[in-house]
Amino acid sequence: MPACLHVGGQECLVVGGGKVALRKIEVLIKFGAKVTCLSPVFVQPLERLGKTKKIRCLKKRYPRMLSLKKYTLVTAATDDRAVNARVARDACRDKTLVNVVDDSAAGTVIMPAILKRKGLLISVSTGGRDPSFAKKIRDILRHAL
Repeated sequence: MPACLHVGGQECLVVGGGKVALRKIEVLIKFGAKVTCLSPVFVQPLERLGKTKKIRCLKKRYPRMLSLKKYTLVTAATDDRAVNARVARDACRDKTLVNVVDDSAAGTVIMPAILKRKGLLISVSTGGRDPSFAKKIRDILRHAL
């Protein structure tokens, strides 16, 4: 079911410190979320965001179990399917919305391709089956507008 989630001023967690995590964090920042990023290693742009206090970086591995109740949205964006599955399990246990980048069925939220322009918000989703196709449609819409 499509819906828009208000994350402005809300605590959101992204587990993972790579390029995929960076893309998810950039969207969250665009919508005003308070982002915490948890990873033992961060790509350079994430480190810069942490140093400039745009996000909070926690340099550590995801623990065996973690309470995720304080977060409005959690994103599992590591390159380790087992860690992503643990994040999903913990979020579901705590009734926290979760997006799992490598297994949309394990999460409760699918992140669409987004186009935001002049008060208009358009999202395109393939239900997690083909994110690159959703991005292609979004780009066609961007040029049409």
